[in-house]
Formats: sequence, C-alpha cells, structure tokens
Amino acid sequence: MTQAAVYLYRKLYRRTRELPRPSWDYYRRHLRENFVSHSEESSDERLQTMFDRAVRDADWVVNKYTKKIPQTQTAKESQL
Repeated sequence: MTQAAVYLYRKLYRRTRELPRPSWDYYRRHLRENFVSHSEESSDERLQTMFDRAVRDADWVVNKYTKKIPQTQTAKESQL
C-alpha cells in the first residue's frame, strides 16, 4: 500500500468520529475491508479514481448523519 493510501485510510477512519457512535464499527469495518480488498491495485489512475470516490462517499455519509432537517410546523400551528 502506498503512503497516499495509508494517509487516506487514516483520514477516512478519523472521519467516522463525525458519525453517531453506534455506527462507528460498521463504517470502520467497511473501510478496512475495502482497503484490504484493493491493496494489490497498482494502476495509479485506478487508485486515484478510487481515492476520489472514497472521499466523495465519506462526505455523503457524514452529510447523511449530520444534515439538519428543518423543523416543520406542528399540527396545532397548521390548523390556525
């Protein structure tokens, strides 16, 4: 594994701290499995594509858990 891959792994592992604690184990296990399964990849172009996708996916997951949902009107307020 290249230094860039190790750096990315550590960065993504740390990003799991931005998620709710109960989901840490799932995403960390998923992250490790994906890095291990692609550890033999040697094409620089393919690695860059996978790195970009991993960062994009991590952003999506963090946004999914941290997105603020606007408060809707309560039933009482909407009846007025």
